[in-house]
Amino acid sequence: VFDDELFLEFAGEESRLVCGTVNNAQVCHPAPQAQPMLNNSLFNYPNIAGYKTGGGGGKCQDLQQYANTPSCPTGGCMSVQTTRIGRPLIVTELQPESLSGFRWSDSYNLQDWSFRQIFTPDLRGDSDVQAGSTADFGIDGVTDLHAVSASLTAGASFKICNWATDPEGGAVDQSTCTSYLLPGLAASPRVLPVTRLKMVQVSSLYADADYLLGQLDGDELRLQLWRVGQRE
Repeated sequence: VFDDELFLEFAGEESRLVCGTVNNAQVCHPAPQAQPMLNNSLFNYPNIAGYKTGGGGGKCQDLQQYANTPSCPTGGCMSVQTTRIGRPLIVTELQPESLSGFRWSDSYNLQDWSFRQIFTPDLRGDSDVQAGSTADFGIDGVTDLHAVSASLTAGASFKICNWATDPEGGAVDQSTCTSYLLPGLAASPRVLPVTRLKMVQVSSLYADADYLLGQLDGDELRLQLWRVGQRE
């Protein structure tokens, strides 16, 4: 549609008087003067680009191809575009008032619901707790399907594990681990806080971002995979 010259001509103007011939008579809309096509001054929704309402229609009996196609009742239709964090959203309502709705509040609710679907974190995988006491840990994402963890156990050993991360399949699985004994570690009178939570971003082609969250559940390590901004 963005390659259509007529669409670009109409969409690029602030107002337009549209006229045509119906039943051998010229009909203009809106009449008698042009009205703004997009207007955000009355619609106080965050990051709105604009909206267009429609109404006052019935069935166009003069044009056979539209004779049985109902148009918007008075105050019944609207199309709205908003953008958040670079993600555009278009909501179009058709005859909501004739279906016991109200286009303004319906549009607010539809946009709120849609942005929640896009941006609310979605839990995609959970490793459950891993056996073995963990005193401290760190994690990092290697690729979209591979992560590593490094943990210090209560028994003064250093443990490195590979993880298979699959947000599409909903899995965070530990694959292989290697442990090293570290006797005689240097001590310090200064006690550092233990890492309880750590999150790293994992590359993704299917979402705005995937995140790997490591946490200590008691004294055991647990990894979860979260998705934000699913792309269709």
